[in-house]
Amino acid sequence: MKPPAPPEILDGAARLLAPGALHLPDARALVVADLHLGFEAAHAARGALMPVGHAVATATAHARALVRETGATTLVVAGDFKHGAGARRLDEAREVRAFIAAVRAAGARVVVARGNHDRGIEAMVGEGVPVVDALDLGGVRVAHGHARVARPRGGLLATGHQHPVLALADAVGAEARFPAFLYAPARGHLVLPSLSPWARGADFVRAPAFQGPVLSRLDPADFEAWGVMDDRVLPFGPLGVLARALAR
Repeated sequence: MKPPAPPEILDGAARLLAPGALHLPDARALVVADLHLGFEAAHAARGALMPVGHAVATATAHARALVRETGATTLVVAGDFKHGAGARRLDEAREVRAFIAAVRAAGARVVVARGNHDRGIEAMVGEGVPVVDALDLGGVRVAHGHARVARPRGGLLATGHQHPVLALADAVGAEARFPAFLYAPARGHLVLPSLSPWARGADFVRAPAFQGPVLSRLDPADFEAWGVMDDRVLPFGPLGVLARALAR
């Protein structure tokens, strides 16, 4: 059975796609966030048993499929393209360049809106990949969300940085966790999930709290939750209503 059509926002000007991309058809653009490439290698170097290369293989497969499915010609990484916030690592650079090459081979260019983990990213991405603090795509402004950025007048601010997850548990303790989009139409703000399989963790059901200056003064209860479940994005309703229902 075919999955349902992806949800649309902004009167159909934008779509929310699994496994965690914002699609802007008029701009022929996709936005993803928080890939944290190099995470596995960094932890393996400290002795952790990690499947090095899994995250970049997963991210490139998702990106290729999304570009080919949508016909997008631009893919924006909304910050934290790489994991290490300090000195540059060769393994990070290899994974970043492999991702860029895969997206180009699929027919799109890459633009990076730098995040707090992206120190030194300009040297990693090479020529032909713009690195910016924020990017306007029609009425949508894309930024990472760790630093102050204004919402465009009458438009949408799309950010990452929060890594939102919906953790749903039953009475006997079984739990399922889903990356999620958080959308507040009245506030003109969309938070994207992390595209990394290792960087999903902020449970916005049990402990909803935004980090950073862009969202810290907003109430998460005002945001609608859209959970990513395999190949579909499904509505979970307002976070405040969801939290109260699950607390009963």
